[in-house]
Amino acid sequence: MNVDKNQHEHAKVWRYIKQLHKWEIYNFEQELEKKTSFAKNNSVYFENEEAQFKKLDLLLRICGGYQTNDENKRKIKVEQLLKKHNDYALTFDNILKIVAIFFRLKSSIPVLIMGETGCGKTKLLKFMASALNIQMTSIDVHGGYTVEDLQRDLEDPLQEASRNPKCTYL
Repeated sequence: MNVDKNQHEHAKVWRYIKQLHKWEIYNFEQELEKKTSFAKNNSVYFENEEAQFKKLDLLLRICGGYQTNDENKRKIKVEQLLKKHNDYALTFDNILKIVAIFFRLKSSIPVLIMGETGCGKTKLLKFMASALNIQMTSIDVHGGYTVEDLQRDLEDPLQEASRNPKCTYL
């Protein structure tokens, strides 16, 4: 729904609420239109740092990744994360995946992530763990990997999680 256009019956009300509360609403439709148009004209779309900053800020606000209400400290955190992960493209698709995984973990719902080799599963989870201060243990599962191997590899992380029940582990 694009609240900046008058196509929705509640667009006027949303614009008023947005202005009243000084909300910055990120417009998925507008972003897609802009990228598509740019790619048509230039063959490739390169996202600027400001757009990545806004997306990471949105992710941290949704998932409670900020440890402070101080806007300067929040800005510094986003800048540090962008610098640390300068090779990671934070897309809206990835934001949605991270949010879905995060809230499932917080609700004690198991998450299974599958995909082709090299599709970005580990990269997404490492970025998520870094951005949201989550302890992560990575296990390489491959052909010949047995249930016994998995049980052995999970012993230490499970003991650590038992010792620190208030922490989130990935």
